[in-house]
Amino acid sequence: MRRGGFIRLPRLSRGQKIIRNLLAALLFLFLLWNAADRPVSLALALRWEAERYGLPAPEILYQSDWDRGHRREVILGWEGLAASGVFQKTWPCGLGELYGLDFQPAEEGLRFFATNRPLVTPRGFDFYLWTDTPEAARVECQVGLRDTAHPGIGPETGKELYFEETYGLEAEVNGHGVAPLNIRRQGENAWEDAALWDFYSMMFSSGGAAYPTEAHVTAVFYDEAGNELRTCERWFRTPEA
Repeated sequence: MRRGGFIRLPRLSRGQKIIRNLLAALLFLFLLWNAADRPVSLALALRWEAERYGLPAPEILYQSDWDRGHRREVILGWEGLAASGVFQKTWPCGLGELYGLDFQPAEEGLRFFATNRPLVTPRGFDFYLWTDTPEAARVECQVGLRDTAHPGIGPETGKELYFEETYGLEAEVNGHGVAPLNIRRQGENAWEDAALWDFYSMMFSSGGAAYPTEAHVTAVFYDEAGNELRTCERWFRTPEA
C-alpha cells in the first residue's frame, strides 16, 4: 500500500518479528566471522587441521589455561600419533584458529612435547610429558642436561668447565596421561639457558639442537595411593653429542 509517496510495509506478527531479529543477528555474526578472517571453534579447527593431513578428528589429551594473549596449548592424540599446538581465541565465544602443530609418532612409555610459550621465562622452562601407563596419577621426573659446546672457566682450576645439571620435577598426571612439567632455572646462567634451548629443540620432531648437547630423562609414575607403577627413561642427543 502506498501513502503520501511511501510504501507501507505489512505489519509483522510477533513470531515473524522474532524470526526477522534472529536472521539479522545471524547476518551480523556472519559479517563478524568474515571480518575476523573466519575464526572457528576449537572442535572445528581440530577437524579441519586433521583433514589437511588425511586424519580423523583427534582426541584432546590436554588443554592449558588461557594466557594473556587468549591462547591455550593443546595436545592431541590419534591412533599411533600425537601432536602439540596452540589454539588462539579471537572472540569471547571461543572462536579462533589452531596453529603450530608438531606431530610425533606414539612411542611406548613416554612422549615429550615442547611448549609453544616463550622458552626461558622468569618461572623457568615448561614442557609436557605423556605416558601410556594405566592409573598413573603423579610423576616424579629427573632431567639431566649436559652441554659440551659452551665452556666456561672453572674458578678453582682455571680450566674449561662445561654446564651440567640435574633437575628434580614432579606433577600430577591427568586422565589422558599428560603431565605439565617445569624446570626451574638455577640462576642467570647463559650456559644453562643454552642447554635448555637445545633440550627444547630436541623435543620438536622437526627441529634439532644447534650444539652438542645431551639430556637424560627418568620418570617414575605413581597411582593415587602412592604406589609405584612404572619407571621410564629417555635419552635426547644431538648428532655430535
